[in-house]
Parts: sequence; structure tokens; C-alpha cells
Amino acid sequence: MQPSLGIMYALCFVAIAIAFAYAAYLIKWVRQQDPGNPQIVKVAGLIQSGANAFMRKEYTILAGFAGVAAVLILLFLPSPIWASATPLNNVKMAIAYICGTVFSAIAGKLGLFVASLANARSAVAASQGIRPAFLIGFRGGAVMGLAVVGACLLGDIVISYPRALEQAAEYGHSARRELCYLLAHGLFHLMGYDHMDPDEQKEMRAMEEKALGMAGIARGEGPASVTDAELLALARLAMENSYSPYSHYAVGAALLSADGRVFQGCNIENASFGLTNCAERTALFKAVSEGARDFTAIAIASNGSAPYPCGACRQALNEFAPGLRVLVTWGEGEVDETTLPALLPHGFGPKDLPD
Repeated sequence: MQPSLGIMYALCFVAIAIAFAYAAYLIKWVRQQDPGNPQIVKVAGLIQSGANAFMRKEYTILAGFAGVAAVLILLFLPSPIWASATPLNNVKMAIAYICGTVFSAIAGKLGLFVASLANARSAVAASQGIRPAFLIGFRGGAVMGLAVVGACLLGDIVISYPRALEQAAEYGHSARRELCYLLAHGLFHLMGYDHMDPDEQKEMRAMEEKALGMAGIARGEGPASVTDAELLALARLAMENSYSPYSHYAVGAALLSADGRVFQGCNIENASFGLTNCAERTALFKAVSEGARDFTAIAIASNGSAPYPCGACRQALNEFAPGLRVLVTWGEGEVDETTLPALLPHGFGPKDLPD
């Protein structure tokens, strides 16, 4: 992780810790206030009992809805699980949704609990003046706000690293800039900024660029250096689009050009078998069709055994990059590095043709 991005993440987690710690302090403070005489305590207890009954009924209905939504997410997002080369992504997305639902429910329950404590105490404090009554009501309400904002901030800074890499490659700037931008973008949304109309968009973009500048991220920072880890992550992401209904051997490739662009490809099978196209050639053909001619490295990922390029792919890659670095990953994250000359010794290429 880049230092500037690490600092931004650290600051976010510090803010989250402060939000929840202060919420805990406010709960303790509200509970320490005078609850009033026995009659007020009894009425407050009845109010809390009624609120809890409502919450149980509401949560029972919402639990059914959330359960159905979780199943649908598991089956269909980010792609139908029966056709996905990486079904674990469906499981992760469903778990993320369930966790968000649970934390939202906890925040609601916590807010209702504190509100039930604060209302009676605020009424008792009103006999001493509006200021103490207002203070209890305000601090009781702040607990819900802090819990919700803290949970939202925690969720908002959980960024999809592979997707960020893919967007960086798409927009032609560095992965560091894309990650920092997504983090700043989410934080400004939480602070109330939006981009629904041109004026709002202009203001929010100016704030984002200012934040990136403070973190040392230049506006025009290009894809100066794509790391091996980033290239491998992009290959795994490309593997998710694999069309391999016959072999069920999904492969993804990420080809790095000399100018820093990354081109992704996946294997595309055909019922005739012989017309199947490998991931490496899909990425290569895409790159060449978009004007790239020089390449420095390729990463290849599979859901099976080590996906070293086949003979046809080696020959195709040798046409443009005879000295290409080759990274392969498979299984539980195993990685191997080799070179195209090692895979295709004495390879035949343009240099071997007569002038």
C-alpha cells in the first residue's frame, strides 16, 4: 500500500474509533442523569417496552426481506453463480450485504435504546430549565448519529481493490491515484457533498482534487508502474468473465504494455472446441487493436492448475514481445514467474524473416 493511501486509511479508522468511543461515553452520561420519581420511571419503562415490541415486529419483517435479498445476491451478483468462474465472489457479496444489514439493525436498536433512556431524563431535567433538558436530548440523539456515521464510514472505505485496478487501467492513471480518489470520493459523500447537478459536481470535484493534492497525488499521475501484484489481481478479475462451459477451466490474462496500459482478456470456448480462444490471445488481440505494440509483462490466472500459455499463445506473444515476463497464478494464490524465452526457446519471429 502506498504511504499516502495508508495515512488516509489510518485517519479513517481513527475517526471511526473516535465516533464509537464518544457514542459509548454519551450512553454512559445519559444513564447517569436523574431518571425521576418512581412514577416517571414506570412510564418510561412502558414507553421502552412498547418501543421494543415495535422494533421486534419491524425487525422480524425486515429479516425476511433481507434473507430473500441475500439469497438473490448470492445467486445472481456479481454474475449468476452457476455460470461464474469465481463463485466465491457471490458468497463474499452476500456476506457483505448481511453484515451491512446486521450493523444497520444494531445501530437502530442502539439509537432506540438511548432515546428511551433520554426522553424521561430530558423531561425531568426540564424542571430545571431548557438548557439541561436540551443537553440530554441532544446527547441522546447524537448516539444514533455517531453510530450510523461510524458504520457508514467503515463500510464506505472498504474499496474493491481489483475493481479499482481495473478502473485505473481504464482511465489511464495510476492505481495509487484511483484508490485515493475512491476513498476521498466516498468521504466527501459522507460529509454531504454530491454531484447530481453541474454546480454540485464542480464543487465536489474541486474538493477531491484538493484532498488528493494534500496527499501528494498529482492530477495527471499516469500508470507509471503497475506492480506484479496489481497485474495478477487484474488477471484474476478478467478470469471472472471466462466463457468456459465445456472445460470449466477459467482463465484470465492481463497484458502490460510498455506505456503502462493494461489489457485484459479471458478464455472463450466454442462448441466446436477448435475455435476456442485463449485468454492470452484475447488480451493480445485487444491490445493490438487499440494500437499497442510493445509489451513488458503478462499475468495469467486460472481456477485450476498452473495456466502456462499454450503453444499458440506463446507464438502469438513472441510476435510482439520476445522478452516478455510471464506471471502465472492459480489455486490458493500460488504464483510463479518465468519468461517467454524460457517457455519458447529459439522462438521464431519477425527477426527470422528475410528482409
